[in-house]
Amino acid sequence: MGRLKVAFDCSQRAINGIPSAVPSDITRYGPALALRFDFDRKTWLDVDAFHYQYSDTNTQNGGDVSLVRRVWGGEGKGLKVGYLFAYSGFTRDIFSGFFAPRRYQRHAAHLSFDGRFTKRFAYSFYGTLGKEKFARVDTPAEQIRFNRYGTATFGLRYDF
Repeated sequence: MGRLKVAFDCSQRAINGIPSAVPSDITRYGPALALRFDFDRKTWLDVDAFHYQYSDTNTQNGGDVSLVRRVWGGEGKGLKVGYLFAYSGFTRDIFSGFFAPRRYQRHAAHLSFDGRFTKRFAYSFYGTLGKEKFARVDTPAEQIRFNRYGTATFGLRYDF
């Protein structure tokens, strides 16, 4: 098992396809870099960074750091817990129909549980609980504060 893994990705994707007489779809393209350092078989550190250009002339830069520990099970099944710090920001306030703050910061604990019903049918649960803050260019400093934030995602997958 290698201790350091590196991944690089360059992609393009549509952000909001809006059906209208005038084309107003916004696409995002750019590079992303991911590093994973394994402390041991059950503990790792992920560091990700990205730089995206948008077709509406906006730019987004950001990254995140996660420290994760598998507390039960093996690869592809089991329980994992960790901590996530994320920071990103857009260079301009354009109001193109999606959340694009000038500054966004997040601290969260996360928990994931993965398993299989059968050899081909799998499930996953991912949840976070933490705090986040964000600001637009016109947000007064006294209004920038951390707010509680949580997510929960459940997924099913069938491998053909």
